[in-house]
Amino acid sequence: MILLSYSSCVKNNDVIVTIHNEKQKEFLNNFILYNNYDVEIIDNGIYLIMKNTTLEMWLEIRNILKIEMDVISDNIANVSTTRTVNGGPFIRNIVMFTLENGLEIVSDTSTEKRFIYEPTHPDAILTGVRQGYVEYSNVDTVIEMVNMIAVSNFYNSITEYLKNKYKNIIL
Repeated sequence: MILLSYSSCVKNNDVIVTIHNEKQKEFLNNFILYNNYDVEIIDNGIYLIMKNTTLEMWLEIRNILKIEMDVISDNIANVSTTRTVNGGPFIRNIVMFTLENGLEIVSDTSTEKRFIYEPTHPDAILTGVRQGYVEYSNVDTVIEMVNMIAVSNFYNSITEYLKNKYKNIIL
């Protein structure tokens, strides 16, 4: 048995993935369906048993997780950005995998931006009910760090799984 992540393991060539939230389940299901992988998925509500997985599938998931880590890093780097080229504060980005479009990086418009009272800041609002407040990004560093840990754990687990299963590849 090899531990994979989101808490997962391999037994009898079946990969067992413990699902910690619906986003992870949706990601894996959409990814497999979108790419027409011949993977049988058995969902018991707590974990997925995936049969017939391939090296190519795991390498592609690993690449997507790398992209997601880059997006999360960019979010964290811009937590205090109050002015962008498009005007206004930085908007948090998220990685999605949908059946319609495949991999997408989209702006998170559902999370509210933060307003902090800083009347001497060059980007402070000059008039209205929010006069003296600065509009900051909708990035929450704690949420981003939790997401980064989950994604990097899954990435590292896939890497370890591939190293153990395919000893002749260099990752």
